[in-house]
Amino acid sequence: MGSSQTESICASSAPAGYSTSTGDCNDNDGSITAPVTYYVDADNDGVGSSQTESICASLAPAGYSTSTGDCNDNDGSITAPVTYYVDADNDGVGSSQTESICASSAPAGYSTSTGDCDDNNDAVNSNTSEICGNNIDDNCNGQTDEDCIVYTFYADADMDGFGNASIFVNLSVNVAPQGYVSAAGDCNDAAVAINPNATEICNGIDDNCNGQTDEGTPALIAPTAISGPAGVCKNQQGIAFSVASVQGATSYTWTVPAGATIASGQGTNSITVNFSSTQVAGSICVTASNACVSTTALCRNLTIYTAKPGTPSVINGVNIENCAGSTRTFSTPAVANTTTYTWTIPANTTIVSGQGTNSIVLSFGAAFTSGTLSVNASNCIGVSTNRSITLYSKPGTPSSISGLLNGVCGESTVSYSCPAVTGAMSYNWTVPAGWAVNSGQGTTSVSITAPSSYTSASISVASVSACGSSTNRTITVGSVPAQPGTISGPSSNLCGGGTFTYSVAAVTGATSYSWTVPANCTIAANNGNSITLSVPANFTSGTLSVTAANACGNSLARTLSLTRLPSTPASITGVASVCANQQNVAFSVTATAGLSYTWTVPSGASIVSGQGTSAVVVNFGATAGNVGVKANNSCGSSSTRTKAVSIAPCRLGDNADAVLEESESLNAVIFPNPGNGNLTIASLNYSETAVLRVFAANGQLLRNEVIPANTEIWMLNLEAEAKGLYLIQIETKDGVQNLRYVKD
Repeated sequence: MGSSQTESICASSAPAGYSTSTGDCNDNDGSITAPVTYYVDADNDGVGSSQTESICASLAPAGYSTSTGDCNDNDGSITAPVTYYVDADNDGVGSSQTESICASSAPAGYSTSTGDCDDNNDAVNSNTSEICGNNIDDNCNGQTDEDCIVYTFYADADMDGFGNASIFVNLSVNVAPQGYVSAAGDCNDAAVAINPNATEICNGIDDNCNGQTDEGTPALIAPTAISGPAGVCKNQQGIAFSVASVQGATSYTWTVPAGATIASGQGTNSITVNFSSTQVAGSICVTASNACVSTTALCRNLTIYTAKPGTPSVINGVNIENCAGSTRTFSTPAVANTTTYTWTIPANTTIVSGQGTNSIVLSFGAAFTSGTLSVNASNCIGVSTNRSITLYSKPGTPSSISGLLNGVCGESTVSYSCPAVTGAMSYNWTVPAGWAVNSGQGTTSVSITAPSSYTSASISVASVSACGSSTNRTITVGSVPAQPGTISGPSSNLCGGGTFTYSVAAVTGATSYSWTVPANCTIAANNGNSITLSVPANFTSGTLSVTAANACGNSLARTLSLTRLPSTPASITGVASVCANQQNVAFSVTATAGLSYTWTVPSGASIVSGQGTSAVVVNFGATAGNVGVKANNSCGSSSTRTKAVSIAPCRLGDNADAVLEESESLNAVIFPNPGNGNLTIASLNYSETAVLRVFAANGQLLRNEVIPANTEIWMLNLEAEAKGLYLIQIETKDGVQNLRYVKD
């Protein structure tokens, strides 16, 4: 059969490859001429769905099949429905209920196996092991809790290890639930002290749950000690006494000495007692009891204090080498009639324990060096005096060094020693380079050799203990004596000669003194550090000297210059400033017997009186200058002592002519006047600066101040000055204003 394509061929019959008929659906496949109906096989499993297609092929192409009936053409592993068991609890084992499902494997909620006797509990199925104690047929074999052991547990509400027999649970697991125990027999599960293991006590209760009450109750153990003070004072109130609790006791009976009353606590193991004004000594007693038995009474004597304790006799303990960080115990023997011991400790220490008792443990801080530890004893009457000891860390500095200080010659050997120091284990001596400690280092006494040549040297010693060294005690030793001090005696006005005494203070270590006198002078008497010198009448001047000596040599010389002339007068007493033309101004010097004095004054001034003596009165002119004076004897005169005297711009009095020109334009006022020295100057207001001066009545300038321009008032304080009349002068470019002020 040919296709629709034609050709004209010169032949009486269709040649090969040609046909006289048409309609071939696939002219390239000789096995097919017309389309064939096939079933769609989407999953290519060989079985098609009900869907068909006409295809021009002699064989079913891929995705098609000649057979139909595939229940799921999207799954090549299944063609027909499969029966599955419903598995509602998804535990892998289904119930007996089945469903046909087009699936090659069991979907969720289905299983290929059956035998689940409770398909709503995934813990129950034929593949599960039986669990004891849950009353369930876990393995679906028709039996419940087969082959299980039952355990019984009892409620234990009071947690004493024994349960209430009427409240229990049965379990197949030997593990007690919370609040349950394996032992029953608790006859009162609300009381922890009541159970079969309890000891029966006298309380009207079946404590051991044996059905009997108070059987075989044991005897109580009597109290062993009464706590509280050993003594009290008359009229003392609220004093506490107690005993330790007695097991099984329900009550305590106390008795107290006559005159005392129990304020509170009777029936308990602790009472407070009030004591009367007529209280006497006696016994305090206590008995413990319960409903069945009583103990014997425990008693102790109670002292009535009438005097304060004596002073503690001694403090026992190590008082030396109390090093930083260490602890030591200190105690004092018990003092009669004492209730409390009070310890007072040194700085940088701490009481670790024992304050209030007769024994303490004391800790020493890093800064501790030494200090006093004290203790006193007290009772309700009073406090004793303190007993004290001194505690040391490192020892104290040696108090002194004994031995030769002067005349220690070169290469000589000398011994030095110091007093023993409390707490010292050894002593460290220190000498300069070149010196040698021959023996005794570490002890209180050493032998030391000096070098061949030296002038002075320091020798030191420190005390040493395990806690460290003290500061040094030091002395200075010398070979030759020190230079003598100042020579006492007259150095001037030796005119005409005579005998004079000269001396120096005794020099430590000196064995003799050597005096050298000026030419023609002689020593009339020599007493070592003091001589009587004979000076001739024709003496002019010279030098007196003295040296101190010992076995090692001579000291440096001390000298004194001697002269027949008087010495220059000392400072001149008098004012340093006067007013021009000021009268009767006094000047003076300290007088020396036998001398006259020559005074000089500035140009224009004159000596009113006193020339030749040690005091003069001078009238001044208008010129400043020096006031001078020299001393005279029959041999000549001293040099001149001078004092500079200036002229101040001031008005002194009615008889004084030197007055600066006053200006009528200046109108300052002073108030209050008179006053106490605290004054105000008003109505100033100068356009330029002004100068304010204050003069005493003797012309002495006391103040010189600058008043700034445009100042209205000026405060002045003369409170430190003497009462009297003062001149206050204000000078401006326009002139001067003089004001008088009286301080009363």
